[in-house]
Amino acid sequence: GSSAAHIRYGDKFFDEMAYAKAIPEYQAAVDQGAVNEHVTSRLAECYLRLNDPQRAEYWYSTVVKFLNINPTNYYYYAQALKSNGRYDQAEKWMDKYLTVTDATGSKRSNISDFARKFAYDMDRYKVTPISANSKYSDFGAAWYGDTKMIFASSRKETVGIQRRAGFNDQPFLDLYAADVMPSGDIAGIQPLKGDINSKLHEGPVSCSSDAGEMYFTRNDLYKGKSVKSSKGVHHLNIYRATRSGDAFDVVGAFIHNKPEFSVGHPSLSQDGNRIFFASDMPGGQGGSDIFYCERVDGKWSEPKNLGTGVNTERDELFPFIAADGTLYFASNGHPGLGGLDVFAAPRQEASGYDLAINMGAPVN
Repeated sequence: GSSAAHIRYGDKFFDEMAYAKAIPEYQAAVDQGAVNEHVTSRLAECYLRLNDPQRAEYWYSTVVKFLNINPTNYYYYAQALKSNGRYDQAEKWMDKYLTVTDATGSKRSNISDFARKFAYDMDRYKVTPISANSKYSDFGAAWYGDTKMIFASSRKETVGIQRRAGFNDQPFLDLYAADVMPSGDIAGIQPLKGDINSKLHEGPVSCSSDAGEMYFTRNDLYKGKSVKSSKGVHHLNIYRATRSGDAFDVVGAFIHNKPEFSVGHPSLSQDGNRIFFASDMPGGQGGSDIFYCERVDGKWSEPKNLGTGVNTERDELFPFIAADGTLYFASNGHPGLGGLDVFAAPRQEASGYDLAINMGAPVN
């Protein structure tokens, strides 16, 4: 078809967040000569969202040559360069973004100094990949009792027609249980028993300390019915399951689920009386923020935003509340080494969480 038709299909997939399907449409338009700001910036953003910073950098290097572009492209180009370890170039483009968007014109990013500071002490932690990782996404590990864990993976290979997610062209995520060995590796991986795994995405999860209760993330699907937003998007929702033997069965939906925004990535406090989660619900700082609720008389309170000590105008995701009250989370809004970095926010008795500390290399 014509380049206009490919762009139209690409835009449709992009608006549905089906980035893996949008890319070939935009690429076909480029191959037919439509090398304009709209198409190249969309290609760049698709690759950035699919965590492919090399290709994102390639396309953003074209985007920034156009006149009068949206300055957000400078920001994302800097993010891609940062993810690829090109800190001096990243600083140049981030400073250009700040010059255009900051009224005073005086802000500077200091990315290269920051990167040197946080990458110097590589021996603080030893990061070891586990042997059970697959070629697909494997993430969201959560303790299930003292010797087991549950994680999300798209490793399920099926015979015949396989349903794949439009977002990244991988099989849909399911939950798996595994034994944690004394070495830290895992073994005995099995699909989680019970009725949690569905035709859409599941994961990540959080189990209560006695492993009897679980809260988990799923695309908006409950009692077999799929729910989409007014824009046709399956948002994330949280559901509750209880354990019988070694199986978990869904018993209810989180009271604050809504079809128009995402609520996901739950983390239960050790006493089970607080639940932390990520959401782009109204009332946040921008992007996805971290909220929490208190359990009062068996019911969850209204969500409270954790405020600007933790949340930024960008995305905060994957909260994990440790036994000592420290909140660990991922963010691309706080100063970091590129993409999503892991941060720790110690709990202050009086003020809650008002300081986020970058965990530095080699974690990030």
